[in-house]
Amino acid sequence: MDQIATLRIIVERSLEWNSSLYINFVDYEKAFDNVDREVLRHYGTPAKVVNLIKSSYERMTCRVIHGGQLTNSFQVKT
Repeated sequence: MDQIATLRIIVERSLEWNSSLYINFVDYEKAFDNVDREVLRHYGTPAKVVNLIKSSYERMTCRVIHGGQLTNSFQVKT
């Protein structure tokens, strides 16, 4: 199922259940599209920060709390 269809289902369920819905879109590609990790290292950026940026692109998962229930995790695709 693609992301737009998934989002549509989430919005429809929120309306059906008369529950608040907050959606956050983070465009990591635009935020870090030109970051060269070697340049970051050259200027003394700690390896932990460089790895955090790198890992934000790989295998990101998310869970949602709805109605006090925590969903199963799902992969976030960027």
